[in-house]
Amino acid sequence: MKVSIITPAYNCEKFIEKCILSVKEQDYQDVEHVIVNDGSTDNTENIIKKYVGSYPVKWINQKNHGIAYTMNKGFEIATGDIYAWLDADNYYNKDTVSEVMKVFDKYSDIDIVYGNIEFVDANGKKTGTHKPPPNISFNKALIHTTGAIPLQPAVFFKKEIYIKTGGFDNHYRIAGDYEFWLNVLKENPKIFYIDKTFGSYTLVNSGASQSLKGVINGLKETYSIAKKYNQPLYGKILLLFKYLKGFLGRFFK
Repeated sequence: MKVSIITPAYNCEKFIEKCILSVKEQDYQDVEHVIVNDGSTDNTENIIKKYVGSYPVKWINQKNHGIAYTMNKGFEIATGDIYAWLDADNYYNKDTVSEVMKVFDKYSDIDIVYGNIEFVDANGKKTGTHKPPPNISFNKALIHTTGAIPLQPAVFFKKEIYIKTGGFDNHYRIAGDYEFWLNVLKENPKIFYIDKTFGSYTLVNSGASQSLKGVINGLKETYSIAKKYNQPLYGKILLLFKYLKGFLGRFFK
């Protein structure tokens, strides 16, 4: 089976090369990398061009539309049977795809495979490990919010899951990934957890959700999502603290 990995890219010249190499060097053969450059104004485009032709990569440029639109555009281009997305500042371990595909090959009824990630700082130094619950579900995600959804770069899912749920809602520019997983999990897919680190997730203090404007917009989006899925009060409070923590983290380390 072919694996399609989508990378949304925006002004990520410091990280994109390592991201590309982590896909290029996978020890699973049938992998395509789809990179959507979302209006970058730095050297991101030139770094992407450097690797065109050296491995199975497709890439496009577009005006800045935000994460949800960019993700949908990438999946429209993808031709694989298994989907994943890898943000431009995150990286896979070399054997990640092959380990995931062992599960999909062995169990034909599995819809989603996910595992653990390492948190790293902007310099690549490990700062912690995230081990998600081994039995995630829609109800757990509503209550525990992002602590109970699979985080990229540690989740792969069948193409049919994306098609069935209609992809990402373009109305959400910040919280689109959370809404996407709630939409997926409410369909009660069959999920397989591997207690193994799939890759690294970079924690930086300049993300869209961590500026004051980003916090306000993020809260608006998560409130909209909370209403849409009838999220309990406890879950709403956790999301509020998440965004405030991200913002305050810019000043207190």
